[in-house]
Amino acid sequence: MAGNSSQQQTASNLDVPVVPASQDEAIEQACDALAARLSGSSSTGFAGLNRIRLSLEIPLADTSPSAQGALVSALISGLTRRGLPRPTPVGCSSSTASLSRGLTLEGALKRPGKGPVLIVAPSAAQAGQVARLLHAWGGGPVLMLNAEWEMEGGGSSSPETRQDLRFDAVYVFMPLNIKALVTRKDGIVMRSAGRAGAPWRILLLAKGKWEPIASMAQRPTSSDIETSLYNYTAATSPLTKGISAVRNLFNKRQ
Repeated sequence: MAGNSSQQQTASNLDVPVVPASQDEAIEQACDALAARLSGSSSTGFAGLNRIRLSLEIPLADTSPSAQGALVSALISGLTRRGLPRPTPVGCSSSTASLSRGLTLEGALKRPGKGPVLIVAPSAAQAGQVARLLHAWGGGPVLMLNAEWEMEGGGSSSPETRQDLRFDAVYVFMPLNIKALVTRKDGIVMRSAGRAGAPWRILLLAKGKWEPIASMAQRPTSSDIETSLYNYTAATSPLTKGISAVRNLFNKRQ
């Protein structure tokens, strides 16, 4: 069993989260979660929430500059429609370098600003630069979108950098293709944390419906996902149910 499996709940007692049917729906869910976390303590939005750090993961099939820019614009628009100040986008790759009214990572390091900031698609190799930017940027909450080290689950390179880059994942939508014996199954890891401490959920597509198979307090590891799938498959297998029924019948006759 995985290290945090003691915190895992079984599928029978889980709520079914709303799985977004499109990228637009995922963006709206992410904005709702962000607004809930950022607007609770003040009518002026980000005031009083200095240095809060929240991360988001919304994968893109198309990583072109136009697609990246559209995602960032939609997120910023969603936040401002909810009454929150516009964060300054900081692009970390060639595909995000020309964000509307934004900065490059190099430019932000040379002339750091202040207020809310949205760091977009930093690579694992840029973790140290991002950590320096967090120290240099003047106040306001920090939002981070699609950080490579978060999406790959490996963390940043050094213990010191990992400490500097501790973010609370406020919204994660991570599609999975899970190998189960000789077949492959579609799955999702989701978290929508409009409140601190919201669980991580693992869902599996079964008979055309998304079935929640596990809920965890921490981000699921590959081992957690494999164990959850094994437990779910064992619990729902016709063979397993048949064996259970035979055992129950035998016990009743004793």
